[in-house]
Amino acid sequence: MRIIKILFVIFVVFLLVLGVTVTILVRSFDINRHKDAIAGQISQQIDREVTIGRLGLEAGLTQGLGLKIEDLTVAGDPAFSNQDFLTADEIRFNLDILSFISNRKLVVSRIALMAPKVNLVRRADGGLNIPGLAGPDAQNPTRGMSAGKPEEKPSRGTSAQNPEETSATQGSRFNADIDFTIHLIKVENGSVTWLDKSQGRPRRIKAEKVEIKINDFSLKEPFSIEAGAAVLSPVRNVTLKGKGRVLLEPVQIIFTDGTLSADIGAVDLASLEETFPEAEPAGLKSPLKGQMEVTIDRLEAAGTGLVALSARGALKKGALALQAVPVPVEDIALDFDLTEERLQLTDFAAGLSSGRVTGRGRVDDYLKQPAADFDMSLKEIPLGDLLPAIDPKTRFTGQLDGQANVTFTGKDPEAITRTLAGSLEARIDEARLENINVLRLVLNRMSFIPNLADKLYRELPGKYKKQLEKDETVFEDIQIEVTARDGVARVQKGTITADSFTLQAGGSADFKGNLDLKGSLNIPADLSQSMVRAVEELQYILEDDGRIMIPFKAYQGPASSFRLMPDLSYLTKRMLVNRGGAELEKFFDKVFDREEKSQDQPATEGQEPAPGATPPAKSPERQLIENILDLL
Repeated sequence: MRIIKILFVIFVVFLLVLGVTVTILVRSFDINRHKDAIAGQISQQIDREVTIGRLGLEAGLTQGLGLKIEDLTVAGDPAFSNQDFLTADEIRFNLDILSFISNRKLVVSRIALMAPKVNLVRRADGGLNIPGLAGPDAQNPTRGMSAGKPEEKPSRGTSAQNPEETSATQGSRFNADIDFTIHLIKVENGSVTWLDKSQGRPRRIKAEKVEIKINDFSLKEPFSIEAGAAVLSPVRNVTLKGKGRVLLEPVQIIFTDGTLSADIGAVDLASLEETFPEAEPAGLKSPLKGQMEVTIDRLEAAGTGLVALSARGALKKGALALQAVPVPVEDIALDFDLTEERLQLTDFAAGLSSGRVTGRGRVDDYLKQPAADFDMSLKEIPLGDLLPAIDPKTRFTGQLDGQANVTFTGKDPEAITRTLAGSLEARIDEARLENINVLRLVLNRMSFIPNLADKLYRELPGKYKKQLEKDETVFEDIQIEVTARDGVARVQKGTITADSFTLQAGGSADFKGNLDLKGSLNIPADLSQSMVRAVEELQYILEDDGRIMIPFKAYQGPASSFRLMPDLSYLTKRMLVNRGGAELEKFFDKVFDREEKSQDQPATEGQEPAPGATPPAKSPERQLIENILDLL
């Protein structure tokens, strides 16, 4: 035992002497004089310009051999952006010397990056600016060609030897030749800027306060990843956990068994609208609410972008407020499945006051040319809580139920508006327009009969008089059918039934707020007859079925200037023709009757002709009346 003790003491002393010697040698060696040469070697390997502010070596028995890099800059690819790809205030590498001596294995105990800033760019063709992932011909169009012939590739691990091998299998075989381990990779206070130019309008998303922790990084086995960042938020609101894998031939990143969590309530609206300017017209108000949880079974990414994806997720307890809607949208919940080709919304629900909106749908090819198709159901939506008041005393109330379908193609708002199509079938029950009597309003605007509403109020029977006394309009039934295509919504059916009238409307509206509408108000026959008895002039606008029909003046123009006005021109002409015809007939009868009496001619007009006899010719006065009416 004494001998073992002595040998152990000798071994420890040897290690201490070796450590002290290595430490003295390292500290006496000025590696900073070689920083330019080292930066040049790195530049040559990654085909990017690299600059280093300062280098330093450290050594110790516990920390091993350490390298410190200060003020590192990796330039960007001009084919993508003029900004630097990577900058870092400080990077530290620590090499485990004992593991290298004992196992002949390269083991890095730690890599720490302080305040790194990364600028990622995706071009319109999908290529990324990551060295080695730029996509085909990103930096050198002639790369891989020599004297007009394809460059010969190493035979090991390529598909030339075995075309049926997958890229993951090839990458695994290539990685097997590189044996090293990094026990810990740590990123503190980093930032990542993502500029996507593949979606039409360039979109920039910035993640700050980035913290990353990777344990036991290796090219042979999967490694664990934990990350957090502040995305569109002043505080860290996104976390990611899972397992990663890096393949080198071809370059590919694989992420499995992952979970992504996002606190929607921490999103800053100003940052959201800056990143997604199309959200600004919606008029979002603080606060947003919601918790997003996504399970990522597998994600594969390469130089061309997303290769494969299998994920599912849910949003719970969501809420948002809109400036144009008095009440917030609450209890938002949705479940979705996500692949590299399709976003499938399996279930969606949201509360609007006491009502509910539910639906489902999908977006195909969402990364390149999105094509969306959604079905929605509206149940007991309280319009009185949602629609803004017409004035302080006037508002429209009722419960909306309906079914809707919406489809569109494209990414930007203009393309979505241009391709938007769909349909809506809705019914409004218990509808009421407060402080406005629609029938009285329309009658008051029929100026060709002065004080029409007052006359009717005085002369109508009691049960009809009450309908004009009301300070509101109660609707028995409202049915609406709308279709949309090429950015225009068309009212196929618009029927509004009240106790004293039925209003029918049709027309169209575009997404610029322009209207093209027409309609008419029909008064039931019993009320129409009572109105005629009260004001005899109304008899001249009666329809053949005994109803009074009041057409509205067709309107074309902005919605902000729309007013419901009777078509007085039509009504005046109709009254003139009908009343004028009667008056002309009376006038001519009186004149010609007097002449006939003075000539003592027998009256034969009005008598039935004898059988087989030719009907008598129309009298001159009758022909004149008909000609005048035809002209009118």
